[in-house]
Amino acid sequence: MVQKGRTMVRNLGLRWGRSLFMLVVWGSVSAAAFAWREPPVLRFADDENAPVAEPDQQDQDVATPVVERVTLPEQPQPTLERSSREPPELSADLPNINASSLRGVTPGITSMAKLRELWGKSQKTVQQNGVERLFYEIEPFAGVKVEIVDDRVVAIHIKLAALAAPESLTKELDLEPFRSFDLPNKRGVLVGKVFPERGVTYIYTDAKKDQPLRVSHISLEPTTADFFVLRVIYDTSHSYQNNLSDLDHAQQLDPEDARVYWLKAKIQHAIGQQSRALVNAREAVRREPQAVSLRLTLAKILISKAAEAEARKVLLAIVEQNDIPADLLAGAHVLLGAIDAQGMQPDFEASTDHFMEAVRLAKTVKNSSNQEVFRNAQMALLEANLGAAYSICAGNWRGKREMAPRWIHQGKRAARDIVENKQGDIASLSFLVLEKSLEAYAAANGEFDPAQEAEAVLREGERIVAAAKDPLYKKELQWRFAQALFYAVEAQHIRGRHEAVKVLGEKALKLLLEASDSRSADPRNDYLFGRLYFYVGAALAIGDEDHQAASLWYARAIEFLQQTPPPAHFRHVERHGERFVSMGLTYWEIGEQTEGVELTQAGLRLMQQAVEQEKVGRGALFVPLDNLSKMHQTLGKTEEAKKYARQAESITTAAKTPTRR
Repeated sequence: MVQKGRTMVRNLGLRWGRSLFMLVVWGSVSAAAFAWREPPVLRFADDENAPVAEPDQQDQDVATPVVERVTLPEQPQPTLERSSREPPELSADLPNINASSLRGVTPGITSMAKLRELWGKSQKTVQQNGVERLFYEIEPFAGVKVEIVDDRVVAIHIKLAALAAPESLTKELDLEPFRSFDLPNKRGVLVGKVFPERGVTYIYTDAKKDQPLRVSHISLEPTTADFFVLRVIYDTSHSYQNNLSDLDHAQQLDPEDARVYWLKAKIQHAIGQQSRALVNAREAVRREPQAVSLRLTLAKILISKAAEAEARKVLLAIVEQNDIPADLLAGAHVLLGAIDAQGMQPDFEASTDHFMEAVRLAKTVKNSSNQEVFRNAQMALLEANLGAAYSICAGNWRGKREMAPRWIHQGKRAARDIVENKQGDIASLSFLVLEKSLEAYAAANGEFDPAQEAEAVLREGERIVAAAKDPLYKKELQWRFAQALFYAVEAQHIRGRHEAVKVLGEKALKLLLEASDSRSADPRNDYLFGRLYFYVGAALAIGDEDHQAASLWYARAIEFLQQTPPPAHFRHVERHGERFVSMGLTYWEIGEQTEGVELTQAGLRLMQQAVEQEKVGRGALFVPLDNLSKMHQTLGKTEEAKKYARQAESITTAAKTPTRR
């Protein structure tokens, strides 16, 4: 959003070849006279005077990212097949779920009478809190304890005669075909290993640091939803397909478990299935309306669905509630900051206040021994610092060139702390840091050089995506990789680095197309595609002066951009209009005169809307009006040409008229 009182230069197009150009300054127009020649030469904006991070380095001297260039195709890449339907649900084979038994006794099935028939009388019996515990001596074990509730066996606890290595025990018990998960305590120390399909849990003996884990006890329990939910919670490999399968089984075993719907929502949100994610998030909150973590997830998904008012209501209810843990309260302020920064009417001061409050709260618990609290606090620190960097870059702040990198650095430190404490993976966090850093730099309108971050994305992205084993997680990483590249494209476009735009833009489009089949239809996705196609086309038109090649990319861009932009992006309506004016010039240059006029008129309407909304000054209208005047003169439409010429002249006249004080 253009801030009042601030001189901004738009980069509707840089100097294209030998054509005349003009510099549009929002709210005013240069008083310089504009030449006329036959045939009429169309004018367009230029951003060659836009501020850059290193004034002593000219853009043409800066090397583009070091990657192998892909030859531009004669035809643009195939467009995304859009559909209003959700991607199909994944079908998973049901696992062989069957509780393990010991000498004919199966937890959840065997009655107490049957137990006594099979095992005889116990050596000892203890009753406490409605649970009857029977102790047996059964070789070759050191002891066996059976728990009875309501006259039925609910658990068997076996003490081994000697400590056993978990690997050898798994082989001996024929558990190798089943997926297990490591069970930590609140401090993150591993205390056991669980096999959900068999209801088997290994209990580890206390081991010294760097000593191998050894099993001292084995517990047998019924196969419950809790086992499958915990396997998802403690999965560190992002095995989304297995996770969703586990959650389906958990839902069959306990349809009322709110955690099932919550975890499904989180995964679906990550892979871009936002409609399903919202349904599940609402279901989770309906079942556990006071659970703060569930409400935060709901708010995050509402934001992704552009339901900002409802998301704010959910978050304010959390903030105003008493006794909310600091780590979760920090998460609420992070999301409120995101709404204020990215909404239809951004308030960068308010967003920065929320991010700073999130940092303050998170710091009070960032050293907690509780690993869940620690991770929540560190993630809040990470997201708040990066969010503040964006608000600083996008807002009207003094000293942003010094401040923003410091906030980004603090975000990187939080990411490093998460990884070092084994509470997150480097791949996911690296993309988050790079994406948000580049988004901030792109919002700064050329004040920062994104080359270093762009190179890091290209260098690390392929390696990280290739290492992902789960296909759905790979698609998430591809999409996030592309998002980061998109922001690099925007930042490089502003600085006029056309070769870098082509390299980064082509790569981003390839990634988006590969990742799209698992995502829901979403106007924001279409808008992302449209802008990328536009930027590559603009690089060809401006940098290579190849309007014919540019028109192929613009044709794809128009498919997406002619739709109304998503609400969160429509605050940049002036940029949207500029793209149409720019594309109109290219179509005119290649002889597609009707298309050129129509695109320019569409751009003018959008920019008039921006003027009415006081996003830009009337001077922004000079280029499309002047272009339309010359277009209509060439087409022999004299009256139309004069009409647009008068409107353009009124802008230059107003700019020359001194302001009374």
